[in-house]
Amino acid sequence: MSNHVTTVDHKGNVWIAGNGKADAHILKFTKDGKFLMQMGNLSKNAGGNSPDQFGRVAKIWIDPKANEAYIADGYQNKRVAVLDVDTGKMKR
Repeated sequence: MSNHVTTVDHKGNVWIAGNGKADAHILKFTKDGKFLMQMGNLSKNAGGNSPDQFGRVAKIWIDPKANEAYIADGYQNKRVAVLDVDTGKMKR
């Protein structure tokens, strides 16, 4: 993973994403470094319509009120994906 994005959410968790050629995933950790979840898979980009894969994430922004993560999945997929902060599931 070529780290490009590091974001801390409203619960203190750290979100990391990369923009390397094979980066199609996001990792989430506690502030102490405990692994919580992986969204997507390394080297498995399925294109901009995929509900659970990414393509070189450019930015992550967290909306604490809606409990949503906005993923600027723009280097490869050219979209904004919205994830549930707790489950990592794509909402839209």
